[in-house]
Amino acid sequence: MVSKYYNAFNNLSQETKAGIVLIIATILALVCSNTILHDLYSQLMHLSFRVQIGQAYLDKPLILWINDGLMSIFFFIIGLELKREILEGHLKDLHSVMLPCAAAVGGIIVPVLFFSLTLSIIKAGQYQWQQILPLLLEFYLYLVKKYQLNLSYLF
Repeated sequence: MVSKYYNAFNNLSQETKAGIVLIIATILALVCSNTILHDLYSQLMHLSFRVQIGQAYLDKPLILWINDGLMSIFFFIIGLELKREILEGHLKDLHSVMLPCAAAVGGIIVPVLFFSLTLSIIKAGQYQWQQILPLLLEFYLYLVKKYQLNLSYLF
């Protein structure tokens, strides 16, 4: 039974596999942070990890390794992809850049406004709403790559 699903998963493209893993991780994080597992999730995020080379070491909680380390790598890769698209790809001319830029700005402003409005309605405390932006960017880039979106025909 498991081998049937394993074979089906192996037949998917790399982008589809990445999207599935991303969606599963998002769902698990939402479930863990909003259920009785919240304390366990919080303890895991504050678990200390240490990397040591000789006398030099870094000792940080997992949340800082994720925020500082993995997000830096993620945005470095995004920057390289963007540079390649601007120099060689679909974003070479100004005409092709207009719609993706408008979508990117709208994709940042609309969720932030929605989130801020929701917080003001429920009178919630101070939240770090800026943490939703990397997740939105990651989902957006996954969709663009997965469906090979080329919307330049709209202009």
